[in-house]
Amino acid sequence: TSGTRAQRFGNSLLVYGSDGAKCINSKGDVVWNVTYEMQNPRVDISGNVAGIADYNGSKIYMMDETQVLGEISTGMPIRSFRVSPKGLAIAVLDDTATTPIYIYDKTGEQKAFFSTTMRNSGYPVATCISDSGHLVGISYLYVDNGNFKTNVAFYNFGEVGKNETDNLVSGYTYANAIVPQMEFVSPSKAVAIADNRLMFYSGNEKPISDGEVMLQENVISSFYGNGYVGLVHNNVDGEARYRVDIYDESGRKKDSVVFDSEYDEM
Repeated sequence: TSGTRAQRFGNSLLVYGSDGAKCINSKGDVVWNVTYEMQNPRVDISGNVAGIADYNGSKIYMMDETQVLGEISTGMPIRSFRVSPKGLAIAVLDDTATTPIYIYDKTGEQKAFFSTTMRNSGYPVATCISDSGHLVGISYLYVDNGNFKTNVAFYNFGEVGKNETDNLVSGYTYANAIVPQMEFVSPSKAVAIADNRLMFYSGNEKPISDGEVMLQENVISSFYGNGYVGLVHNNVDGEARYRVDIYDESGRKKDSVVFDSEYDEM
């Protein structure tokens, strides 16, 4: 129907709109449905778990292919969120003086909390959460006197992180860079995409920098899967309109593919 969107959800489809969502299996049967009222519903899918929330809303609906798992009430406006295959959700919220970041389980129980300020860290632009749920990556955009930089930070909410201040286990600063995307491409590998470089990190307790690829062309879109990351660029050397560069989790370029089709998603 008008205003309804669909995304692949494991072996099913997640169909959602402003008044509700449903899961349709490969036979066309409706497995479950949930109703809500949202102005601008946003979806994040990781493995077999999905989350749906409204920008500026205060609820996150968690579900898998078989059932609705639970409902998270944040009590504050949601600016962004991500989910993990273990049924956890990380949410960047809005408050008057600080930017709170909470981690919840699928039932809405709070598992971890910390807050940031523009003065100390910058504003969280991108977040990612590992499959296990105990590693979190955040990119903070920091602006000072017209100059900007990005601080990429990793937090460990497992046993190792308990011994660190605010669970912060590693961090890196990139001058004149904006990092709007981060992702765990495997349990111990993460990637961050900036406007001028591609950064890789490794480690399942304290992620460390594992290499960078400087980008000379604008990134149109990106996608991830099975330990790889793909970047789409305009193809300037040939008749095809687009070029996809595919990197493995260590930053090695494995292949380039050109294509001419218009597309919405990869």
